[in-house]
Amino acid sequence: MAPVGQLVNSLPLIPGGIGVGETAFNALFSLTEMTGGADALLCLRIWSLLVGALGLLDYIFGMDRIVHWQRDHPGAGQLASSKATSSNK
Repeated sequence: MAPVGQLVNSLPLIPGGIGVGETAFNALFSLTEMTGGADALLCLRIWSLLVGALGLLDYIFGMDRIVHWQRDHPGAGQLASSKATSSNK
């Protein structure tokens, strides 16, 4: 049920698929005599936004943990290029 609903939600009928996916999920849920298809998709959208926001915060505030090899080891790049030029001679 969910893969078909996600497929319909991804069709570019209107920007962002807002309303199309909810209608599809309601129709699919009604096939199994269940209710709350639009609510389920809305929860999925909110969950995706929350997880994405956490990832964005980790990306923004985690940038200082990246190791910059040439900045931390200033002569490393020159050593590799001098070996390459000496072997070409």
